[in-house]
Amino acid sequence: WPTPITVYGYDNSFPIAGDLFEAETDCNREHNMGQVASSGVNNLAYFSRKPSISTPQPQNPPTMASDAAYDPTKTYFSIVIGDGDNLAFVKGSRRSWMLERQSKCAADPDACFPLLWSLSPNLIDNAPQMMQWYYNVSYNTTHDYFVLPPSGHLYSYPGMMGADDQARYVTATEKDCEIMSTSGSVHWEWFGTWSRAIANFIPQYAVNSIVQGLFPVNVPYMLPMAEGGWGHDHYKIIDESVVLFKPKEWRGTSCTPKWNCPTAQGLADEISGYAKGTVTHIYMTSDGGCSYDDVVEMVSLLDEHVELVDQQTLINMALKRG
Repeated sequence: WPTPITVYGYDNSFPIAGDLFEAETDCNREHNMGQVASSGVNNLAYFSRKPSISTPQPQNPPTMASDAAYDPTKTYFSIVIGDGDNLAFVKGSRRSWMLERQSKCAADPDACFPLLWSLSPNLIDNAPQMMQWYYNVSYNTTHDYFVLPPSGHLYSYPGMMGADDQARYVTATEKDCEIMSTSGSVHWEWFGTWSRAIANFIPQYAVNSIVQGLFPVNVPYMLPMAEGGWGHDHYKIIDESVVLFKPKEWRGTSCTPKWNCPTAQGLADEISGYAKGTVTHIYMTSDGGCSYDDVVEMVSLLDEHVELVDQQTLINMALKRG
């Protein structure tokens, strides 16, 4: 089989802060597998009868022009809706959130803030109409954007893969980004392997500068990412062109660990309290009970100097700030 091998379904064995082998990458010594989370999703044989998407799907115009100057009096902030790698979420809860979003944006366009959605690139081949539906709704709101879910082409830990598999993985992820017209991806790695990923894998994205921004999450999620050497910074620039943002997650308002589960007011206060000039993001998932209404409430509580932006603008401002 061509590697990395795509594994469909969902491996829920050994549930430890998630499921120990759900990404499949650590299931064998070659570390050459990744998952498409498809458990609970029927009719993929039907949806995949439509031709694959072969031309780039336009995204909404960025919130700021590419030549816009970095303003040190602002905090640049993006919100990434997670779990878009899971096709059951794409077909179910995230569809409901998207419809709720469309309704609220139509009712109050001035309150329709920029929002990033992670969306599985597997839809390009296996459910192209589903992907096009999301893009069409985004055109209605004019403020929704898409990034790749963890960790790009597949739910996997690519930093653990061998060199040849990594090269093929980079190529596949870059192709996905071109079809989806995006420059950003969520990126997950197994704890203790980030140093290797930062040194050997992520710099490969700098060669073509198609993938320019990565939103990392440590696995298991209840462990903070020890590697990275962030200091007081909220990102690091790799090979002058790839921005690796500091992990920051929001899973709910009453879950654990508490540092992943602040209230809407608590998170808004934290973001607003960052030093002006900060460029940062939040990765939001619903496994701890977080809802779209929580996101709306949190945004309404942010100070005026916090500027919500799309992924490309966030990347541009980080590169300009240096």
